[in-house]
Amino acid sequence: MVSEHEAVITIETPEHVVFEYELAGLGSRIFAALIDLLLVVIIGFLLLMGAAILSLAGGEMQKLSMAVVIISVFLLLWGYPIFFELWWKGQTPGKKIFRMRVIRDGGYTLTPSAVIVRNLLRVADFLPLGYALGLIVMMVSRKYKRIGDFVAGTLVIRDRPRVIVPERVETKRLLLADEDVVAELRRAGVHRLEPDEIHRIEELLRRRDELAFEARMRLIGELARQMAERLGVRVRGAYRLLQNIVYAYRESERATMGGYAAEALFVKRSRADWMRLETYAARLEGAGKALSGPELFTFISLYRKVAGDLARARTLQMRNDLVDYLNQLVGKVHFRVYATRPYPVRKLAEFYARILPATVRRMWRYVLASAALLLVPAVASFVAVAENPQLGSSFAPPGYVEHIDEMFGSSFGKSNRSAGEGTVYTTFYISNNVQVSFLAFALGIFLGAGSAFILVKNGMILGGVAAVIQQYGLSYNFWSFVSPHGGIEMGAIVLAGAAGMRIGLSLLNPGMLTRKAALVTAARDAGLVMFGVITMLVIAAFLEAWVSPSVLPNPLKLALGGVNLLGVFAYFIFAGRR
Repeated sequence: MVSEHEAVITIETPEHVVFEYELAGLGSRIFAALIDLLLVVIIGFLLLMGAAILSLAGGEMQKLSMAVVIISVFLLLWGYPIFFELWWKGQTPGKKIFRMRVIRDGGYTLTPSAVIVRNLLRVADFLPLGYALGLIVMMVSRKYKRIGDFVAGTLVIRDRPRVIVPERVETKRLLLADEDVVAELRRAGVHRLEPDEIHRIEELLRRRDELAFEARMRLIGELARQMAERLGVRVRGAYRLLQNIVYAYRESERATMGGYAAEALFVKRSRADWMRLETYAARLEGAGKALSGPELFTFISLYRKVAGDLARARTLQMRNDLVDYLNQLVGKVHFRVYATRPYPVRKLAEFYARILPATVRRMWRYVLASAALLLVPAVASFVAVAENPQLGSSFAPPGYVEHIDEMFGSSFGKSNRSAGEGTVYTTFYISNNVQVSFLAFALGIFLGAGSAFILVKNGMILGGVAAVIQQYGLSYNFWSFVSPHGGIEMGAIVLAGAAGMRIGLSLLNPGMLTRKAALVTAARDAGLVMFGVITMLVIAAFLEAWVSPSVLPNPLKLALGGVNLLGVFAYFIFAGRR
């Protein structure tokens, strides 16, 4: 159970213990993002300098350096936040400097699906320019969430540093309380004072030596007068009255809750466990040797004990600094105790064999709609250009028509690409196709309209280009080139569009769920599908760079394309069925 008030979010654990996280504010998140941006620029500059040095060697090395530049820019733009949030458990270098962390709603660690979704949706946050939409959404959100956080079900909290439990400094002096004054305070109903009032008096007494003399006397005198009026007693000495009020109140607690003596004993008996839990938590963060199996079991046991200590401290209304310390300790450990299980490499086989195709089948309506939005405009633009050839330049990318004969004319398929050229083309196709797919996915948050726009646009380009090439009499070469990779590449774009529409349309039709719950559920499926989309695009890029332009006979390329297309259909229709 989660509730929020201003910059604090309250979480109830499965053990029914309540603790709080402090939410990271808008300013801190902006500065953290600027630091990450600076690091991206620095890393990109260094990589560009290295590529420039490699290019001086000429030949294949120059082409390889171009490939390094292309893939580096792509990875920095898309992979930097995903990599660090997975590796550092919700932190990027910027967030780490400002002591912030991304967690899932409910105080849980991030899953790979949540990380992928929240970071791919930066495209929507960036619109129309300079992160404008994301900033507006964060300003109106009570939890400072941007669009990616809403969809992925995540929030950014302050990862506050360790707080030491302070020792009580007033206990000995309070034992010298004036019994006559204490008896008078009992009769006046000191036990009916609010705990916050007593904590306020304690805090002033504890910090009296830190205040200037005049300020100290003024504050103590004013507070003593307020308490005297509240209780109907005389002020025989402001400082002494406040001491006796605290003593009398705690003495009334002692009769029912254990009072000072029980609190001191509680801290004395439990401090070692708290310190031990802190040590284990630090080791889980990488500060020291990793925890062994028995130590992990002890870690869980200590967490449950400390959670119980927090509940007890709150119930018995122990002092604020103690409750605050235990709250921070439980919050620091909670998301690690309830972390998702690591996904070993051997489990990837299960993902591809069962989870991915099953997830796509659950989304079959969106997949069919996405395919229609891609193919129907493709057919329409093909027919339009075939009937009116002058429309060809309107549908094809700039400069494409002028180079058609060069790409698919008499020299097509006469020579293999060198290793350097193949690497350059592979990296280019990966970055270009992945970005198109990411756009088709991320813009789906706008009620599915953004995904539809990207699909229709690319469908029109595909159909228009095919019609122009037919006019040149080069369709055979063109389709021989497209076949080996086209089925996988178009399938990936269709799935990306379907994932985007799955998210966007969940807002329109949440079913039996709330819109928030429907959005998070849709994002979970969409994140799994996008992981598969990335895999498909990498495969398609290698085929497009190495097989499609190769000297293989055109009939063989067409056959390979048919096999790939049937394989994609068979995989998503039949794989993983029980």
